[in-house]
Amino acid sequence: MSLRPEHLFKCRVVVARLGEMDTGGAGWWNTTGLLGSVGVSALKRNFSYTHWFAQARAVIAVAGARSAEVFPLPKSCVSLWSFPPDVEVRLSEEWPHWIANETDWRPFFEKVSKLSRLSVAAALQEMGLAQNPDVQSVDSLKRSHEGKAVLVPTREPLDDTAVTRLALGFSHGEPGRLAVPYMRLAGGLE
Repeated sequence: MSLRPEHLFKCRVVVARLGEMDTGGAGWWNTTGLLGSVGVSALKRNFSYTHWFAQARAVIAVAGARSAEVFPLPKSCVSLWSFPPDVEVRLSEEWPHWIANETDWRPFFEKVSKLSRLSVAAALQEMGLAQNPDVQSVDSLKRSHEGKAVLVPTREPLDDTAVTRLALGFSHGEPGRLAVPYMRLAGGLE
């Protein structure tokens, strides 16, 4: 199995939505409903076709920054928000294609905007991004001693399963208490 940029992006968007501060969000980062109806209202006027992607990019950036603030990623490690450069480049190369097919993405974003009061695992399963074996593989993981991180077992080469497990690792966070899932890589992030 390979790492598909679309899968990485969708997992990032779902976790980003669940970490927001509005009703039903975990309050891990300082955005309030930007991936919900508030964000649509705020951005649709100026970004009529691309507002969903603008909303996603903003919340993903905030989520990545907040995660790095809570748990600075050790060298040779990845998190849901920080992958090796070749993966991030592939992801950015897909953006123009996704934006050009905005109508294909609309159902996904509309469903994400309505996510509320769901666990990370339940939301990822509802969105078709995780299956029961994936959920079970991270259930037994523990938070670090200081409670700020969750070490997810290494899976190389990085693939969709690794992405899913990193996203599911956020299940170990609590409302207002972010625990950042990360994975060690053998080859490093050179």
